Amino acid sequence: MEQINTVYILGDKIKERNYDGIVLSEEDFHPCVPFFYSHGSIRPESIKRIVIKGVLEQFDYIRCLFRYCDYMLSVGGVLSIEFFNKYVDGNSPALRGRGEWLSELSLVFRERILMTLNDASSDKGFFQFEKTQSFLPPGDTIDRWSFGIVSNGSKNERILEIIKRIESFKIPEFEIIICGPPPSLTLPPYVRVISDDGLYKDIRIPISKKKNLIIKNAQYNNLIVMHDRIMLSKDWFQRMKQYGNYYDILCCMILNEDEPNRRMNDWLQVSYPPIRVNSIRNLLYRRNILNYNEWTSNIYIAGGFFQIKKHFGLYLDPALNWLEKEDVNFSVKAYLAGALFEFNPFNEIYSLPAGFKGSEKIKTSLFYRINAVVHNIIRYYIDNKQFSRYLKRD
Repeated sequence: MEQINTVYILGDKIKERNYDGIVLSEEDFHPCVPFFYSHGSIRPESIKRIVIKGVLEQFDYIRCLFRYCDYMLSVGGVLSIEFFNKYVDGNSPALRGRGEWLSELSLVFRERILMTLNDASSDKGFFQFEKTQSFLPPGDTIDRWSFGIVSNGSKNERILEIIKRIESFKIPEFEIIICGPPPSLTLPPYVRVISDDGLYKDIRIPISKKKNLIIKNAQYNNLIVMHDRIMLSKDWFQRMKQYGNYYDILCCMILNEDEPNRRMNDWLQVSYPPIRVNSIRNLLYRRNILNYNEWTSNIYIAGGFFQIKKHFGLYLDPALNWLEKEDVNFSVKAYLAGALFEFNPFNEIYSLPAGFKGSEKIKTSLFYRINAVVHNIIRYYIDNKQFSRYLKRD
């Protein structure tokens, strides 16, 4: 394969695109489209120079753009940014100020990048950076995995099936960590059981502490933390290799195991802090579940299945228990720490219903939106009426 030294990332309004190297546009960067799969000529961390021009001022997915630059750029590689130098700290209705995109750049690269040139003396600004460390820590490969399973001992047969499924992938190096009672007295040597006896302080379920124990004890950087209702697909590992090893937090389809045409809670968004309760604004059409080609900065990963890189050092808030939105809290902290939430369209996993059947394919027609508003209006008045009756009891 021919060595590519320079990648140019140009805004869609730039007409001149005749450059010696690969020229990418805004449409090449989306968190729901696997970058290296759709750009087979670019190898991870192989590009010596990336030039960005006319993109950061208006492009929606700047975190995705910077993270994918991180994926592409070699150690010692140079990132050059030419920008319209009008706003520093603030934004306008039309343009993003440089302070905002510089914040995103620093959150993404952390201390693995150094500024080597700063020229903001005119309306044509120019910054240059050098990447000093790899995105992946030493030893992180697609062939090394830690699988964590949270259990209360009620689905032991299910856990044994999960163990067999993971074993069938024939991953060169892997481990399985169970936080909870052992599902059997005879377990394979690659299975470790961590007791949760000391975590229970009252009758609440300390789900965050259980997951944190798994994260802390995981040996490998590719880390999955899942509930025992989840089952990976038979070709999950093959599809994961198709996606690749570069991601921060990765989501995929989660389907109802009994009715695979129904989606469980998988690719979601949340209003955080929560919108006002008992507000007329709540009657407007809202949905938390996204189409698989949609992305917002409010995405959160449902607690039943986490796929993360351990090196981010992210843990759940130990004060939060089961059904206390520990997954929302975790996702908000992860986003503020610079993590990119990406969607893997190649993979799917399955979940037992657990009291929720899931939703059918998202409908975005005008009729469906109107129907959703009508439904919200009816529920608004019914809930208020029932609550008033409750308060009048006794």
